[in-house]
Amino acid sequence: MNKLTGSKSENPLPTIQSENTLAYTFADHCIQKIETIRENIKDFDNYTPIAKQVTQFGNFEKLTEDEIRKLTNQLQSLAKLISY
Repeated sequence: MNKLTGSKSENPLPTIQSENTLAYTFADHCIQKIETIRENIKDFDNYTPIAKQVTQFGNFEKLTEDEIRKLTNQLQSLAKLISY
C-alpha cells in the first residue's frame, strides 16, 4: 500500500531522548515557523479590514421580563422538538 500512495514507512516524528528535549525541540520548531511567517509577511502592504456593520448591544430592543420568559419558553419547546 505504501508504494501505491507514495508513503514512507518511516516515522516522521523525532526520536524521544527525553520529554524535556522533545518539548524544547517542538518549541524551537514552532518559533522557527513563526519567525519564517513574520519574515515573509513584512514586505506586504498593510492590511486594512473591510468595515462591517455590527449590531451593538445598545441597539437591541428592550424587553420586559414577561417577554423574556415567553421567548425562553419558546426556545425550550423548540429545543425539545429538535432533540427528538
